[in-house]
Amino acid sequence: GVILGFIEFIMDNFWIAWLVVAGVFLFVEFETTALVSLWFVIGAVISAGVSVFCDNIIIQLAVFFVSSAIFLFVFKKLYKGKIKPATGEDVDYTPVGKIAIVCEDVTDFGGKVRVDDVYWKAISKEGKISEGEKVKIVSLSGTTLIVDKI
Repeated sequence: GVILGFIEFIMDNFWIAWLVVAGVFLFVEFETTALVSLWFVIGAVISAGVSVFCDNIIIQLAVFFVSSAIFLFVFKKLYKGKIKPATGEDVDYTPVGKIAIVCEDVTDFGGKVRVDDVYWKAISKEGKISEGEKVKIVSLSGTTLIVDKI
């Protein structure tokens, strides 16, 4: 059937699967903006290249994990101390205490708010806050605002 044909196609062209994995990690990286999965993106791209020449999935996985670990190690060594975490006390600007407008419903899992024409990820510990409502920013966790209803 169609599903069997698709599986056979992927097995014959496993580099596509590795590029999909790289895309997923790249999406995670863009969503978090905290350099948490960049090494996996590069590891998956390298594994995609290896899969063109080697059909062994164990070798591909080993290349993925080893290359990701090497890139992480090299990055941490090169940039140690040069990158400061984006928290309220480490930067000059902090939105804590400001009023924001909810642009996408905010829950304890996420949402978006606008502060001074800048969009931020936000969470609420007190339940759902609907789009259009005003909220007060009570704290900052990385690049995510913790907000309360006004």
